[in-house]
Amino acid sequence: RDNEYIFSLFAVGADQRAMDEPYELKLTTVGYIQIADVLPAPDSTEIEADAAVTVIFSRPIVPLVSIADQANLPSPLTIEPEAEGKGEWLNTSIYIFYPDPPLNGGTTYTVTVTAGLEGVNGAILGEPYVWSFSTQFPEVLSVSPRNSTSSYAGGRNQDLPLMPLAPEYVVTFTQPMDPTTQNGIRIEGL
Repeated sequence: RDNEYIFSLFAVGADQRAMDEPYELKLTTVGYIQIADVLPAPDSTEIEADAAVTVIFSRPIVPLVSIADQANLPSPLTIEPEAEGKGEWLNTSIYIFYPDPPLNGGTTYTVTVTAGLEGVNGAILGEPYVWSFSTQFPEVLSVSPRNSTSSYAGGRNQDLPLMPLAPEYVVTFTQPMDPTTQNGIRIEGL
């Protein structure tokens, strides 16, 4: 693999005259696949939970096929912890994985492209390519009813309407949360 060979042809004609110069043919055998780039970048942090995972290869890995035939193409990635979603080849050398549902917040993911992946011309990935990235932690975007910082006059807030005795609390986060988590939100009285 990945070697250059030079073939020299010396010929003598029927009249016993040799060629002035030998004919040279240079050929290089099929080499190795390289990873040209990955997204999210290795060791990056604060990546959005719905970010796509992209691998750009140095040479074609799959043949050019119709969208209908994409399902028959290989998926070159493994993601730990496991992530559900859909992968597709953007072209013959770029693979994109779209997580669905989004990745977990505040989690470090390790992505591996397994050694032995073979391209359309017989080139292989000689060693596994492994990188990691971390997703951002969930943050609160808004809370309703909202917090009051205004002054009280006569024991009553003049800027906000009175709060009902059984209010509905709505907390909006920057990413999907597990609705079955009972211990994640705590309301404390005054």
